[in-house]
Amino acid sequence: WVVHAGIGTTQALGRAGSVPPIDLGRVTPDPSALACLPQETCLEYGVLPISKNGDILTIALSDPFDVLLLDDLKRRAGCQIRQVVSQPTTVKRALERVFQTGAKQVESLLDEANLNAGDIEVKSSTEVEDIDLAGTATGDDAPAVKLINLMLLRALKEKASDIHIEPGDKQLRVRYRVDGNMKMAMTPPKSILNALISRLKIMSQLDIAERFTPQDGKFQIRYEGRTIDFRLSILPVVGGEKAVMRILDGGSLALKLETMGYETRSLEDIRKAINAAYGVLLITGPTGSGKSTT
Repeated sequence: WVVHAGIGTTQALGRAGSVPPIDLGRVTPDPSALACLPQETCLEYGVLPISKNGDILTIALSDPFDVLLLDDLKRRAGCQIRQVVSQPTTVKRALERVFQTGAKQVESLLDEANLNAGDIEVKSSTEVEDIDLAGTATGDDAPAVKLINLMLLRALKEKASDIHIEPGDKQLRVRYRVDGNMKMAMTPPKSILNALISRLKIMSQLDIAERFTPQDGKFQIRYEGRTIDFRLSILPVVGGEKAVMRILDGGSLALKLETMGYETRSLEDIRKAINAAYGVLLITGPTGSGKSTT
């Protein structure tokens, strides 16, 4: 049989999978349902939690036959899943409306950038380049300059150790590493990826024309009267280029050993080792465990 695209396709899928269709344009998701799944998961899988009744979570999706997806959603949400079906484009629009992704999020981010104008200055390795968040760039470069500066400003305020810019199928993921845990920061549209990566390459004096070779660089910014170093790594991946920035904030490392949470026995061992006439004190651990701080 042949079904015309649109509502007919949705109804046909629903009948074939015994899943009721839903008009997402007339539905407002329940906040308690949205809290059951992370925003990152909803955007990655193209699903939207609608409501929760006891141990049953109703989720709108476009493919009711993806059994593996349903099992994964059930595990992540920790409850039973009830499906309702809608068109992929409708689900995408609903996700953009609920989570304010895409162009709307860029507009709000740029508004926030303008409000924080002048909070940071970007320094190149050879000369100081005074660039505030309002920016002097024009045309297509201005949004990228503002967004990059806003990412840096937010990361510093949240005391993040790393910034990850990762291309997905339809949008970017900007994540911060805070206390060793990855945290979603924003999801701008993928159309701005090249501009963001080019801005980072310019700041680090890398080759902006080279997009298929890994590159490493560094840059500095001035924030609240102190200089902060950033190490940049850019890697070609499926869908574009991925960027990772390590934040090296020397001003935040002025701590005392007693304030770092070491157990009494460990603190005694450390003091004995650093006061010894010779030897090596070896500090190891995963990313974000406190090696640099120690």
